[in-house]
Amino acid sequence: MLNITEDLKSNDTDKYFDNICDENGQKLTKSAKRTKLMYMMRELYYKHPEDNNCTLSNGETVPLVIAKRHPKRGEFCYFNTSSAPAEEILQVFAEKMNITCKLTRPEPKREGELIVSDIKHLMDNVTVEGEKVSDFRKQERLNELFEELHNTPAANVCHTTDGKDIPIVVERLSVNNWNFLCLNTSEHRTEVLSAFADYAGCTYCQEKENAVTPPERQKTEMTARECARIFHGVPNLDGGMTKRDASPKLVEWFAHIYKKPALNSVTLPDGTTAPLLVHRISHSQQCLCLNTSDEKVKSFVIKRMSEITGAIVCLDNLKIHDTNLSDLHKAVIWLKKAEQTAENRQDAAYYQMYAEKAWRTMTPASKAFNVTEWLAQHHGKEK
Repeated sequence: MLNITEDLKSNDTDKYFDNICDENGQKLTKSAKRTKLMYMMRELYYKHPEDNNCTLSNGETVPLVIAKRHPKRGEFCYFNTSSAPAEEILQVFAEKMNITCKLTRPEPKREGELIVSDIKHLMDNVTVEGEKVSDFRKQERLNELFEELHNTPAANVCHTTDGKDIPIVVERLSVNNWNFLCLNTSEHRTEVLSAFADYAGCTYCQEKENAVTPPERQKTEMTARECARIFHGVPNLDGGMTKRDASPKLVEWFAHIYKKPALNSVTLPDGTTAPLLVHRISHSQQCLCLNTSDEKVKSFVIKRMSEITGAIVCLDNLKIHDTNLSDLHKAVIWLKKAEQTAENRQDAAYYQMYAEKAWRTMTPASKAFNVTEWLAQHHGKEK
């Protein structure tokens, strides 16, 4: 029983209602849900007074929604819960509005129970209409599956090895008093995850459970798809003549190079080495990226990749970032030094064109017409 002795407004009761949706059928939460509930109360009170009543279990008929005016404020709608049982008032309102009323609150989330964002990287081959999805669409689909399974009690059962039948998806209460769904993995993690994957028709990648999560991909680290714009004429890794887009061929090259430490390295003008490819996570998906976050290193990484694959670099399609001008400044100096010590004209031309592009991006305050003049004026003594 709800021990309520006052009239409740929408902000007090939204926690008891569910399936309050917008005009597109999307379920509302938080402030949007409270606002929609307030409008529903107003509409019932002002526009449909003939429906604004409730016959209680004792036979008495009372209004569902009432309006009260406080000093210096306009009328505001309240549920009539000070003079009638709150359970009956709220339940009848929900039935009239075609929404769900839940007067009992779920228990708080237990340690080890997993929400969608916790399992996204563990589930592979999540599909929508037969097409594999990723990123935000993957999370959206997993949320849909959580709700679908929770609303299907006959399917929402995990048979554990110790003979128990437990729900796969459970409803819990957050610290902010919001209801949400999570996997019932506090005691039977692997079995519940496997049961969910079976229902969802996807693959539970148990091997990823204890894997070290790689760092998040930085925006300037280039995936194979992004590299396809700057590497032209990429050959097949196996030497075959099959015509394919550059992106899948680069994916194969990335995997091949990353497995070979001797290949996955580039020597910089100061004698140090840097990795050519780095392991990253992007929107829950693990991937390999070209190590292009540091502008000092970027030009040499791109050239090394070109040398290994035999692809041609298209500098016109390359974007140089000016977020760190000190690194860009250093890159210009390194490139001019590399141009001077290049072993052939082709390499020297690459370094010269890249240096000019980087210098124009940096736009130094100088009267120089090109990077060579600029270096001679301001950096003649730098080594």
